[in-house]
Amino acid sequence: MLTPYELGEKYVRKLETCLNRPLLPRESDSEFIAEWIGGDRAVSKLNQLKKLDVSIFITTYRRPDDCARLIEELHSALEHETWNICLIVQNDESDADYSHAKKVLRRCFGDLGVWLEAKKNFGKKAFWRTHQMQFILAKAAGAGYQLSLQDDVGLTNNFFPKLRELWEGTAYDEKRRVLNLFSGLDDEPDGRWIRFVRKNIPGLPVRRTDWFDLAGFFADRSFLETLGYWVRPMPLSRWKRKPTRSSGVGAQFTQRLKGRGTVYQAFPPLLSHGGSESQMNPARRAVRDFDNRKFFENLK
Repeated sequence: MLTPYELGEKYVRKLETCLNRPLLPRESDSEFIAEWIGGDRAVSKLNQLKKLDVSIFITTYRRPDDCARLIEELHSALEHETWNICLIVQNDESDADYSHAKKVLRRCFGDLGVWLEAKKNFGKKAFWRTHQMQFILAKAAGAGYQLSLQDDVGLTNNFFPKLRELWEGTAYDEKRRVLNLFSGLDDEPDGRWIRFVRKNIPGLPVRRTDWFDLAGFFADRSFLETLGYWVRPMPLSRWKRKPTRSSGVGAQFTQRLKGRGTVYQAFPPLLSHGGSESQMNPARRAVRDFDNRKFFENLK
């Protein structure tokens, strides 16, 4: 049972989601930056980079091999691209050895690679803090677009040309803010976290869903501006009665964008997912595996 304080916080946070603005006092950017080893240096470095097209983020936890693989996949995929990018890896605190992944980042991206280590483990319940830091770093980089990936995804062949095709193909929609890069055959037809009957877009392998999750997404700067570069804190009472609930970050982004921005989903997907054990929510993954590898492999 929730305490009166927990109930009050729960409803205020819900109201913040509806209004898309903070009602309770916010922590300063410096407090979030201080939670990461190298946080100050990263912000300073990103402030100095000029004319970035895309800030790419990888969030990782206890998957050093997957992280290294994804860095190399991105490097290969960008080989013939003209985009000016930076790659930022956010490693949640753990006992996993990431020394090889760090070397891969330096080898592949040099000064355009940024490695951040959390000073403490955020896990699922504080994953919103990881994404708040991501927003702070994206603002410092000043790029026109943001590509956010979890460490256990894989890229389709011709990833960036396909991404560009879908993004440019939906440019007619002035409210378009996000392209969700992951999809599966069991996605909800009537929306996730919101009620919205998905719509296929004639002539394009994409559909409008108005929801997205954090496995992988591409967004423009207006997405960050619409959300005010602010991630709504998740109250710990969220998991009091149901510990298997997800981080809630994808849900709040979806709910806060409703009526303010539209979201499209690549279908077929541009990302594969499902080959690694869940580190954040194994109980939920046991019920629904979010594994699209068979669907994905049939497309190649």
